[in-house]
Amino acid sequence: MPAIALGAGGAPQQGAVYFVAVNGSDETGDGSAERPWASITHAAEAIPDASAIVVVGDGTYKDVVLITRSYSSPVVFRAANPFRARLVNRSEGAAVNLFGGNFTLTGFHIRGSSLSAVIVGKGAHAIQIRDNILTLDEATDEGILTMVLSIQGDTTNIVVEGNTVDGLVSDEFLGWAALIHVGRSTGVWLHRNVIFGSSAATDIHQPAVLVAGSRDLVIDGNVFLGLTAGPVLRFSAIDAPDFPPTNTHVDNNLFLAVGGQRAAPVLAIEAARDLQFRANTVVGPLGAEPFALSLAAPLGGPANSNIGLYNNIFSDPTGAMGDLASGPVTSTLGLALGNNLYWNGGAPIPNFGDGPTVADDPDAIVADPLLPATTGVIPPRWDPETGTFGGGHRTIREVFAALGELARTAPGSPAIDHADGEHMPLTDLFGRPRGSPDIGALEYRPPGPPTPTATATPAARIHLPWNGRETQ
Repeated sequence: MPAIALGAGGAPQQGAVYFVAVNGSDETGDGSAERPWASITHAAEAIPDASAIVVVGDGTYKDVVLITRSYSSPVVFRAANPFRARLVNRSEGAAVNLFGGNFTLTGFHIRGSSLSAVIVGKGAHAIQIRDNILTLDEATDEGILTMVLSIQGDTTNIVVEGNTVDGLVSDEFLGWAALIHVGRSTGVWLHRNVIFGSSAATDIHQPAVLVAGSRDLVIDGNVFLGLTAGPVLRFSAIDAPDFPPTNTHVDNNLFLAVGGQRAAPVLAIEAARDLQFRANTVVGPLGAEPFALSLAAPLGGPANSNIGLYNNIFSDPTGAMGDLASGPVTSTLGLALGNNLYWNGGAPIPNFGDGPTVADDPDAIVADPLLPATTGVIPPRWDPETGTFGGGHRTIREVFAALGELARTAPGSPAIDHADGEHMPLTDLFGRPRGSPDIGALEYRPPGPPTPTATATPAARIHLPWNGRETQ
C-alpha cells in the first residue's frame, strides 16, 4: 500500500496544478487554466503521477465520477470554491466511485440518486474524503439497500473527515437504508463529521452507520443529529460471518435527538469483537427503546466478545427513557460497563428486560449532567442559494463547532473531573487534551468561543496497527 509522501515539516509534496471546468473539453483540453478538462474522471487518468493537484471549477457536473488509479505520490482533487462544484447523478448508481488509492477528495457538494452518493469500491486504499457535503435524494425505491456513503469490501486506510452526511427517506421506502455503510474494510476512520437524516416514515431501519464487517475501525469525534428509526450505530456480521467487526473504538461522539425523531438504541451489536464505546455524550429523548445498547448473537454467527462502555453520558432530560439496554447478556463474552453517568430527568433508570442495567456498572453515577437544552436545533442542510448551512453557518467547521457546544456541561456538573482515566481517549470532541478527564465527549472549559483544533496532518490520518493507537 503506498503511503502519503511528505515534504519538509510533514506537509504533502505538491506537484503541478491542473484544472477541470464545466466548459472544458476532455478531447482538446490539456488541463491548463486556459484549456481545462471537462471531467474529473479524465483528469484522474491524464495527470502525471507526481503529487498533482486537480482544481475543479464551479458548476454542476452530471457525468459519473470514476477514479480507478493508484498513485505512488499523493494526489488532491479539490473544488476551486467550497461546495460550488456539484457532482450529481440522477440515474441509478453513485455520483462518485472511488477505487485505486493515495488521493484526497475535498470541497465538493456530492448529491447522489436514491441509491447512493459515494462508493469506495473493492481494493481502494489510502483515500481521504474531507470537507465535502455528501447527500442523497429522497429514497423511494423498494427492497434495496440505500446509503449516502458506502465503503465496500477489501478497502484499507479510508479517512472520512469533516464532512456533512445526510439523506432523506420517504414514507414509501421499504428497503434498508444507512447513511454510512462499512463492509469488509480495514483501517477506516470516521472523524469529525456531522451525520444526520430525516424521514417521514416511522418504521424504516435506517442506522446512521451500518458496519457489516471491519477491522481497526475508529468512529471518533462526530456529531450525530436527529436520526430516525435507529439504531444509530449497528455492528453486524450477518453478511460476513468470517469478517466480524473487530478492534473498534467509538470515542468522543455527540449523539443528539431533536424534533421528536426516533434514534434508539445508540448502539446495536449483533456480532463484534473488541469494541470500546468511550467518552460519548448521548442526549434524548430518543423516543424508542432500548435507549443505549442492544445485544444479540446471530444464529450460527460469531458471538460478541470484549465489549466495553466507559465514561459515557446517557441522558434523557425529559424522563421518557425506555429500557436502558436489551440483551441477552449471555450473547456477549466479556461485557463491561464502567463509570458511566445516567440521567432520566429524575425518574428511575428503567430496566424491563434481560439486558445490562445500571447495577452492572460498579461506578455508575446517576445525576443530572447539566447539559444545554437542545430545543430549536436546526439540521445543517446546505442551501446553495444562500451559501449557508441550516443555522446560518458558512463552513462545516462552523457547523461542527456550534453543534459540539451542546456537549458542554455546566459548572458543577457531576461529569467534571470524574472520568476513569484508564479507559479514556487522550483528547476530547474538539481535539483538546483531556488533562484531568471529564465523563462525556467534551471537556468542561470556561465560556468562550468554540475552538476545535486544526485538521490532523496527513501522516496522522494514515492507519496504524491497533496496538499503536493513541490510547491509555
